Amino acid sequence: MGRARAIPQEYIAKARRLDSEHCGFYQGDPGPIAQKLGSYGRIGSLAFGAHGEASPDVHEVLSELAKNHASNHGERMGSRNPGTAAASVLSRSLYRSWGLMAILGQARLKLAGLAHVRVGAAAPCSRRQCSEAFHARRREAYQLHFAASRHAQRRH
Repeated sequence: MGRARAIPQEYIAKARRLDSEHCGFYQGDPGPIAQKLGSYGRIGSLAFGAHGEASPDVHEVLSELAKNHASNHGERMGSRNPGTAAASVLSRSLYRSWGLMAILGQARLKLAGLAHVRVGAAAPCSRRQCSEAFHARRREAYQLHFAASRHAQRRH
């Protein structure tokens, strides 16, 4: 994934540019900002592609999240072997939700760009805005219902 490979170099270049603009260091010399950035270690690249694929760093973060959550909450999830079975279930769930969110984000980006293409894009833009408002109200209603049902469970 080309974007993931470009991110670390972009951050280093930005730090050096800030060092030269604000700290009086030349491009070749690492200034305080570049040194601080370097002190954090390797720069990770969390990037998603147009088809929901992810950079290796995303896979690494997802794996660590699943392992940690499984070791902390595996027994509560009903897993006999909290280390592997719960981590597998959590990984699959995270892959599905993160992949869908990446694809949804790509679609929203494309739809938002339609508003700038031509006059004929006004209708899809309007439909998208109506759909987003509908789904926002739906999420709000779900959250209110969920909060009310949790409150009722606590009272019993």
